[in-house]
Amino acid sequence: MSKLQIFVILFFYGLLFSCSRNAEEPKGDCGLPPADRTTMFRLDSFPQKWKLVETYGGMIAGRQSTKGDSMHVQEYYLFNTDSTFFRSRTELGGNVVEMRGTFKVDRGYFNLIYSEPLGFFQCSQDSLNEMLEIVSSAELRNSGCVPLDGLGFIYRRIQ
Repeated sequence: MSKLQIFVILFFYGLLFSCSRNAEEPKGDCGLPPADRTTMFRLDSFPQKWKLVETYGGMIAGRQSTKGDSMHVQEYYLFNTDSTFFRSRTELGGNVVEMRGTFKVDRGYFNLIYSEPLGFFQCSQDSLNEMLEIVSSAELRNSGCVPLDGLGFIYRRIQ
């Protein structure tokens, strides 16, 4: 048997046994799969206020996370009992952008629908929709721009 044949056999053998069919569904900080995280957010637990606490880099090597007053924006979301939300974003220079819309909590995400197009750059061409991943009962994450070398955003529940 040639070295190439042995290599091919070992390669396929490694693939066969390295892939697990019983792989667990990834879990967030709260230890629940994404579909079960939704149960943490019953509609009777609103209003909720979430503040931006950290931005983190995309795929550029060496880009680091930024926290607190060092971030280029300060913002928060306020989710109300009637499934509406308010978002306030203060940019460098003091420009304040306020947005409103409706939301739905589904399969581990806050699905936001804005009443008007966002007043700032968004990675998606759909400027009326946004998704925030429910990482835990105290953390939301918006990482939609990270694959496009943009920033990710981490929010902490403060109310």
